This record gives sequence, structure tokens and C-alpha cells, in this order.
Amino acid sequence: MFATIPGEKLNIISVDLRYEPFYREVEERLRRFPNVRLHYGNSLAVVPHIVATRDRPTALFVDGPKGQLAVELIKTCFRLSPHLKLAFLHDSYRGSVARAAVEKEFPDSWFTDDRAYCQRFHHLDNLSSDTYRQLSQQEDFDGKYHLSMATMNEDTSYGPTLACIPRPHLLHSRTPTGAAAAKLWFSRYYAEAYAKARLLIKGA
Repeated sequence: MFATIPGEKLNIISVDLRYEPFYREVEERLRRFPNVRLHYGNSLAVVPHIVATRDRPTALFVDGPKGQLAVELIKTCFRLSPHLKLAFLHDSYRGSVARAAVEKEFPDSWFTDDRAYCQRFHHLDNLSSDTYRQLSQQEDFDGKYHLSMATMNEDTSYGPTLACIPRPHLLHSRTPTGAAAAKLWFSRYYAEAYAKARLLIKGA
């Protein structure tokens, strides 16, 4: 998604556990983006190595491993590189192991099931309405989270939810950091990139 933002010099490195046959098509579609590189292997080994070699401000998006193991991976990466400024962990909905681990280890994190954030940006899901039409008719995903703002309450999340985790030492800076920084960064890049990427994929 971020590769579609014009004018942004972002280097994007993706790691998947193993190479699958359909990745050939994915690699071909991504060939138009010279700033995107794909790696394959166990993220517990590959990701720390990549993070440790970065020499510019970096953000980390984790969607595997899950839960406590993912939080440990993020902690390791923060220790390895001063350039890692923000980390994001998928499937951090309320009641999940990941949510509990993030709230314990990184208490100033911010989550995308924040009601004000959801009310502002949930319209982006309209771009995926055809894909998720059948799913959106369900009240929730096995009781884990809701696919509709109408059914969301204080104890549940809207969608699978990202945890937005700022680098711990930044929390004591005078500049906008911590949960505020995570929210600002995520709102600026993700909302714009999501919309443009969906349109790009639809037209590909």
C-alpha cells in the first residue's frame, strides 16, 4: 500500500515464511515498484537481521508471528536498532492474547479500534465492500471482533485491529510521540495509502 504514495521515498521490505506458487504473480505486479523487496524465511530470524541493518528511521508491521511471540519479536527489534521508531501488530483486538501483551509491555500504545478513529476512517471499508459483503452480514468474526460500527461496543473491536507501538524511549520526548505519534503516523500514511492501493489493485 505504501508503495503507491507519490513523492514518498519509502523503502519497503516484506518477509513471508515460505515461497508459494502464486507469489510469482505478486512479484510481477510489484516489479513496478523498485523500492519494494521481498524476502522469505522465518520472521523471528529474518526480521531482526533486517531491522538491525537499517540506517534510517524505520517502522515495523508484524502480521506473523501472532500474540505474545509477536510482542517479543517487537521488543527484540527495538533493542537491536535505534532507527526503529514505530511498530504495528495486527490482530490486536480486545480480548486477544496480543492485546493483553501489548498493553502490558507497551502501555502507551494506541489501537485502531479507537472509536473516534473508526468513526473518521471506517468509510474506507466501502472500497472492499464487494469482497467482504458476505462477511459483513455476520455479526462478528467468531465473537472476536465486529465488522460493523453499529454492533461495536466498549468490549469489542471494529475489525481485527492494529496495535500502534511507539519506541519506548520516545515517550519522554517533548515532541509529539507515544500514542499521539503512532496515531499521527498511521492516520497520515495508512489512510491515504489504503485508498490508493485499493484503486490500484482494482485497476490492475
